[in-house]
Amino acid sequence: MAYPKGFARDLEGKVVPFGQTKVTYEASFTFGEALPSWLTVTSGTGASIANNTSNAGYYMVSTPAATAGSKAQIATSKIALSQYEAVMLEVDGLYWSSNYALNLAADVAVGVRNISPDASAGALLMQATTDADTAKIAVAGESGANATPMPYQMRTMGEADKRRNVGVLLLPKLKQTIVFESGITNIIGWKDSTAMGTGLAQGLIEITAQEAVTHALRFTTARLTLWKN
Repeated sequence: MAYPKGFARDLEGKVVPFGQTKVTYEASFTFGEALPSWLTVTSGTGASIANNTSNAGYYMVSTPAATAGSKAQIATSKIALSQYEAVMLEVDGLYWSSNYALNLAADVAVGVRNISPDASAGALLMQATTDADTAKIAVAGESGANATPMPYQMRTMGEADKRRNVGVLLLPKLKQTIVFESGITNIIGWKDSTAMGTGLAQGLIEITAQEAVTHALRFTTARLTLWKN
């Protein structure tokens, strides 16, 4: 298959690193581990849920109230996109839950989003209640009308048996966003946008209620990888 710009492969077919130095932050919650310093619950209530019998623990963030517009959100430390060749957020074992039909009640998103006042930095893989069929890549510097649909459903990740490993990769200097599932070579799609800025951003996972019900997001592992020259 064709690969986005920025992707190169060696003679063995492995993806060549995006920069000379690479730093990875990883947090796993299989046994109810505490939230690391580089992750923060920015809206809602967070809890590490241990399941030592089946080694199936996870981290959960719930909306603060059963109110339309309430949000469950967890975010990474701030990232100055101008300093990096590539920024990648991976979330393993991700699924959403609620006490209502999720496909009618919530907007969901994973990605690296801008921090004020850098309005154009970052991009998200997201699916709103108005996006009936597919998720989309939304670049912070563009209007919502310019979001690009992807051949992917996010809102169906509503039960434990539909957990997914989702990743979003930003190449800030090349103005490109790549989304993938279960590994960087399993690409769902990508988007080029000159509107993408290189200011401050942070990785995030979130669910926003559009009905007066309680929602939660759950995941087993979060991984933030930064490449620079």
